Amino acid sequence: MTAVAHDFRAGDVVIDHPYALPSAPGATTGEAYVRGLRNRGREMDRLVEARSDIATRVELQAVDRGKGTASKVSAIDVPAGETVRLRHDGPWRLALFGLQRPLRQGDTIRIELRFERGGARRVDVHVQSPRGRTHPPGH
Repeated sequence: MTAVAHDFRAGDVVIDHPYALPSAPGATTGEAYVRGLRNRGREMDRLVEARSDIATRVELQAVDRGKGTASKVSAIDVPAGETVRLRHDGPWRLALFGLQRPLRQGDTIRIELRFERGGARRVDVHVQSPRGRTHPPGH
């Protein structure tokens, strides 16, 4: 796998390396993540919404890996001077519902992230398998 470093800014928040996992053939749901949301400002910001042209709906979700459950949240806090990780093995994710097509390794999709203070920012999201994971979720 070739690593592609890319980041974007929304106000004081640096959006470091957004990525999505490949989905199973025929899947209508998917998962997207961000290596980190780094708040370089002096005030807390919050991720309050996400949208994508490839999905009918994108939910911010809290994930309980121990129970294997996820629940919709209204926002994800990004405290001043801190980094919040939205990784595939962590407590947060962006759940994509109503995919127009499955997410394939090597694809790039666009997602708009909206922050309470920093505003909206469209980001390029690379579809890639995390290191050590070679199959889509559910395989």
